[in-house]
Amino acid sequence: MTSWTLDGIPDQTGRTAVRAGALPTLRAATDLSAGSGSYWGPARLFEMNGPPGPAGISKRAKDTAVAKRLWEESEKLTGVTFAFTPRLSKAA
Repeated sequence: MTSWTLDGIPDQTGRTAVRAGALPTLRAATDLSAGSGSYWGPARLFEMNGPPGPAGISKRAKDTAVAKRLWEESEKLTGVTFAFTPRLSKAA
């Protein structure tokens, strides 16, 4: 089992420490250069380690049919609906 550090240093496998796990989300939410539809994650070592930066988005994640199905299923499961249609940005 992997031993995670809490001091911001990657563990022995090179993955990001637990404490640093929220940094990509915080950066994406607060960095004015983070465009709509962009995806942020660790910027080094196959996107498993390092400071937050723009990360790759898989082709499947950009599939509008899958996004529509996920949105509809989420509304059905939560009982909450919204009066707008989700769009995927062309930003990559």
